Amino acid sequence: MATEFNRRQFLLLSAAGVLTPSLLLNTAFADIARTILLIGAAKTINNDFCIAAINTQGELRYSIALPARAHATSVRADGQHAICMARRPGFYAVLFNPHDGKTLNILTPPKNHHYYGHACYSADGQHILITEGNINSEGIIGIYQANAPYQRIHEWRNIGIGPHELLLNPTTQHLVVAVGGIRTEWRENINIADMQPALLFLNSQTGELLKQHTLNNSQLSIRHLASTKTGDIIIGTQYEGSASDNPSLVYRANLHTLQALPATTTQWTDMNHYIGSVATADSQILATSPRGNAALYWADANAEPELINMRDVCAACPDPQQGFWLGSGTGLYRHLTSTSITASERSNHEHLIWDNHWVSLQSTTV
Repeated sequence: MATEFNRRQFLLLSAAGVLTPSLLLNTAFADIARTILLIGAAKTINNDFCIAAINTQGELRYSIALPARAHATSVRADGQHAICMARRPGFYAVLFNPHDGKTLNILTPPKNHHYYGHACYSADGQHILITEGNINSEGIIGIYQANAPYQRIHEWRNIGIGPHELLLNPTTQHLVVAVGGIRTEWRENINIADMQPALLFLNSQTGELLKQHTLNNSQLSIRHLASTKTGDIIIGTQYEGSASDNPSLVYRANLHTLQALPATTTQWTDMNHYIGSVATADSQILATSPRGNAALYWADANAEPELINMRDVCAACPDPQQGFWLGSGTGLYRHLTSTSITASERSNHEHLIWDNHWVSLQSTTV
């Protein structure tokens, strides 16, 4: 049964210290490498849920306790504000300072709405756009103030069935939305035979639909997005069709075109029909599959990919300096660059179990 958390309950939790960040790093040992933070939803060894930030040495900088499992975190372009979304169907979002973990506010959806686990900031950073659904899985983008009084001020409807990740393309300023196309009851899929996934390009000021892309295979649910420095969008999908099929799972799109990234049939098979996260760094592209215990790395969108084996890998984000960071449901993590694809895995000091998504931040707090 879904549990709804209202704003008053969250404020009471915060007042009681439940949402107060735990700061654990001895700052006397901070150095340049340790100022890079890897931030995401996690589970502790006591099976408690939290937002956690570690440095690249695996040391915990802060954690924020949560009442239920979270999904994705987004950081505002200026790096001073972040939001962590509850896992779908979610009923809370935590606004916080990503440098020190200080909780700023709690958002909750309107009655009979839920969150789909992802959010992004407007170009001016004054608003937060969140994928929402109602009891019929109708897609909605809720628009919230990013600053006090943090109210939900508007919504855009007709966003398909089951929207998931959305992002503001920094090159074109389009709002891009991954529509999964799956109608659900709680987390059970109920319309696999007639799914309607789509990739939407919207005017980020008005919500006007500028372009809608669909794939040839309607059972490829479009879920996750990343933008490249040239303005292309990288798309990660999840296949709901026959286990014997081996469709392409990662695509590149812009306003005019959509095409699959190169990979062999064997490589797509290794990804086990499931892309959990995508990330880009310069021209490089990364896609992860916790179900396949693997990731695919492309040096650029036209290159043949390399397969990286890593158990339960899902979280992925660009390093602010070079390459990518990968996190897993085993708690291990690793750094990848174009010259160190086989880098060894590391263990975080608190034995955190990472959830699906990470963001990285060059921290200004020492």
